[in-house]
Amino acid sequence: MSKQFRLNLLGEFAVYRDTEPLVLPPSCRRLVALAAVKRRELHRSWVCDLLWPGSPPHKAVSSLRSALWRLRPLGADALLVVRHQYVTLAPEVTVDWHEAVALHEALTMIEGRPVPAGAHPTLHRLVRSGDLLEGWTDPWCKTERDRYRAIQQSVRDIPDSAVPRQVTHYAVGGSALRPAARGDLRHSDNAWCRP
Repeated sequence: MSKQFRLNLLGEFAVYRDTEPLVLPPSCRRLVALAAVKRRELHRSWVCDLLWPGSPPHKAVSSLRSALWRLRPLGADALLVVRHQYVTLAPEVTVDWHEAVALHEALTMIEGRPVPAGAHPTLHRLVRSGDLLEGWTDPWCKTERDRYRAIQQSVRDIPDSAVPRQVTHYAVGGSALRPAARGDLRHSDNAWCRP
């Protein structure tokens, strides 16, 4: 049976295999987070330069190999795909940051106005989860963190009044109220009334 991995980058970094939390060593956390944030194949030498900038090249390569190896005993090696000189996040890994970006990009418009985050409970929850890789000071986090903050702000800026309220009109029929059929009502001076 294959395991499903979930990666939380919003708020406190966390990795789950199915529903069980996995505790990764710091070097593994940074490697997995980098692959998740960049969302593309990363050349090993570029990863080494980014994650171990003060180390000589041979030491950085050794650190990368060690981080990749440390994922195996934890059963977390399936988080990454390693091909020749490239590392990428496995496509089946679910990432809250990716979900927030996709939901934000898919915000629907009603009558030319954006739907508020409250109408998208998942997006609403995600933008209130905390900062992207909260507390991390790595320079490679900055660009995506700025992007996330812009998403948070745009979602918070959508007023609740941006969504037109759906009003149910009632017609009297017998002794009870029933939802009015379109033929029961006519429009007059911006108000619906009975003919």
